[in-house]
Amino acid sequence: SKKQIIMKTFNFKWMAGMLLVMLCMGLSSCSDDDDDVDPSSLIGTWQLNHSKGYEIYDGEREDWDENDDSMFFRFETDGTCSEWEKGYEQDKEYGKYQIKGDKLIVIDSDSERSEATIKKLTSNRLELETKESGTDEYYDYSVFIKIQ
Repeated sequence: SKKQIIMKTFNFKWMAGMLLVMLCMGLSSCSDDDDDVDPSSLIGTWQLNHSKGYEIYDGEREDWDENDDSMFFRFETDGTCSEWEKGYEQDKEYGKYQIKGDKLIVIDSDSERSEATIKKLTSNRLELETKESGTDEYYDYSVFIKIQ
């Protein structure tokens, strides 16, 4: 159903955001030849800026390529994180995150694990790639801008 797709997209964007933050914390440099981790880069509040991808659900493919400023993620120095949608801050979702290599791993309050690949992390830009495959398939490349 459309609601399931919207919720899955919402959960994916949240996961991607969380993964991006974790990756940022794990990288001290964005250069390709330096794998040192600087978790402090991820700390702060990030706003989704652009999302491009697709989802195949029950054999139907839905593509998107859109500017989207509706999602926010906050990563704290203690390894906790939160996510909310614009206008719904009272409905924040909380979790924990960690960075392993170039992976941002988020565990939400229901103990569900999400993982994204940090493609780029600078002091003000986070780019996350999320892929899921199986019966259904999902791919998203999201760009976040640090706002705090």
